[in-house]
This record gives sequence, C-alpha cells and structure tokens, in this order.
Amino acid sequence: MVEPPGHCAPIGLPQGSILGPILYIIYTDDLGSLLAAGDVPSQSYANDLQAYIHCMATQAYAAVGSMRQALDALQVWMSSNLLRRNPTKNQLIWLGTPQQLSKLDLASLTLKYPHFTF
Repeated sequence: MVEPPGHCAPIGLPQGSILGPILYIIYTDDLGSLLAAGDVPSQSYANDLQAYIHCMATQAYAAVGSMRQALDALQVWMSSNLLRRNPTKNQLIWLGTPQQLSKLDLASLTLKYPHFTF
C-alpha cells in the first residue's frame, strides 16, 4: 500500500529524511552493548550489524549457542522497539584454515541449530 504524499506513518522516519541517518544511529546505538553483554562483539556499518565470535573448531557448539543467545536478545530488543529482523539476511560464516574448518561437524551443528545455515 502506498501512502498519500505528505502522510506520515505513526512510527518511523520518512524515506529520504535529512535526519534519518542520524536518528537511526541514535536509535540503534545500544545494540553493540546489548551484544557485548553476551560476549559477542559486533561492528555496525550504516544499517548493517555484524556480530562475531572467535573460537577453535572444538568450541563450535558453544560459539553457535552464544550467537543464538545474542540473536534472541537482539530479537527481544527489536520487538520492543517496533522493528523486525529479516532472518533471510542472517548468515553464519566460518572462517579459518582448511585444516581447522575440516574439524567442524557441520551436519551435527545443523541438527542442533536448525535455524542457522552452515
């Protein structure tokens, strides 16, 4: 549905607003501390958030569990602030040497955490 010109939605900012980017940054400023409270560091880039965990292959289950808890906390924050997370844009990426990556049991991780794609 297209809103008529000059009509403002009850929440949010109009597209193309000069204050939009600054207000968005202020609005989402506490996401980094929210994730850091769960020992998940993050980086913000414009309207993108990257959360990451460094671990050895033997710690994969714990790392994915921590990431899941961080996503749950993020979801609660977003719901309370009238925002929606797009799960199709969530990615879990493993980085490491071929030797370390070969130690990951991705099939087992997928069974335990079906909401993640590995």
